[in-house]
Amino acid sequence: MNKDIAEIILGKINGLTWVDKTAGLVRPISIHQPNATGTIKKTFPVSCNLDSKTSYDKYKDLIPDDKYKSIMYFEDLGVNVVGSDARYINCQSTLRLVCWLNGKRLGYDGCGISTIAVIEILKVFTELFNPFNEGKFTKIKIAAVSEQAKEPTIFTKYSYDETQTQFLMQPFDYFALQIRVDYSIALSCVTEFELLDPSC
Repeated sequence: MNKDIAEIILGKINGLTWVDKTAGLVRPISIHQPNATGTIKKTFPVSCNLDSKTSYDKYKDLIPDDKYKSIMYFEDLGVNVVGSDARYINCQSTLRLVCWLNGKRLGYDGCGISTIAVIEILKVFTELFNPFNEGKFTKIKIAAVSEQAKEPTIFTKYSYDETQTQFLMQPFDYFALQIRVDYSIALSCVTEFELLDPSC
């Protein structure tokens, strides 16, 4: 469900002028590459929208790169089912919004740019603190937002070599927001699982 919730939130902030390269929910994908001593494992944040036939280069799309103004994606921190009744299943999703910012392309120098970006996102989120409906989800609302400490550990699950880690220093910046989203799923909207033809 977090894939759908991430897409809904991304749709609300995608119009900000500084938002450039985006993905909804990502998952860490590991690839073993040959090297002089055998193989080395590289792990990247990869959009859930990419299929199994994706080229290796596409796996690196969300790594900090000077050609982008910003890179933004969501990480899955789980879903809790907190109750139900005859009409609804009530859920809480937790997501981490990760954003990298290229100060050079945005006209800023230093780490203050993340403050401006976070405040702009929070301004959009003020509209999402009130319940709204979208698709099969009802009573969607952002219940809590917290900004995580600005530490490179935000990216340590991924294989960024020294070239990429330089993109975490000035004039580049980054931040991560942990977001809790409450919502309900109307049982009347739940459809039976459809088995698809695997040959298609």
